[in-house]
Amino acid sequence: MAREDISENTIRRLTKYLAFARSLGELEWTHVSSADIARGLELDALVVRKDLSIAGVSGRRNYGYPIKSMVERIKEVIGWSSPRRVAFIGEAGVIDSLISAFPFDKYNLLPVAVVEIGACTIPESVGGVPAMTFGHFLELQKADPVRLVVFAVPISRAQTTANRLVESGVTAFWNFTEDTITVPEGVHVVDSSMVGDLAMLSFLTK
Repeated sequence: MAREDISENTIRRLTKYLAFARSLGELEWTHVSSADIARGLELDALVVRKDLSIAGVSGRRNYGYPIKSMVERIKEVIGWSSPRRVAFIGEAGVIDSLISAFPFDKYNLLPVAVVEIGACTIPESVGGVPAMTFGHFLELQKADPVRLVVFAVPISRAQTTANRLVESGVTAFWNFTEDTITVPEGVHVVDSSMVGDLAMLSFLTK
């Protein structure tokens, strides 16, 4: 299955199916139907079946989908079936919070480096992840580049920092910077705006 054959919306729904299937597996369910998933996630069963078919998840009428093989297949499609290294680049407070709050190991993501931009001193590690200067990280990239970074750099330095990371071999940014970064074709950016999300919650509750 080529990457272009599956949409971003389908990928996002697959992550929900994965979490739902895992929760049922913990309750010792062995199979789950598209109707079960649709009810649990308030989706259309037809959409669920189509998504799972695109992802290559096989099931049987009257039996549903085997949960174990469904979980493994979705992880394979998403890219979580084998460990993937990730580095954290950004302001100290934001990076510290992200490392402590997000269960990276659950998704087969292996944090390997923390680069705290603007820090007065560099600790040995943050949350058990080795910390280093930006220059040291770029030197390490020459030998074995990390492709995925969690990016939370101050706006004033975001684009220049992103440019140097791309030159070092980074091909994917999870962007927490409150600005758009421009990258060349073949490099991917997923924006996650905490300020935008907070603004929406404030608007909905005013």
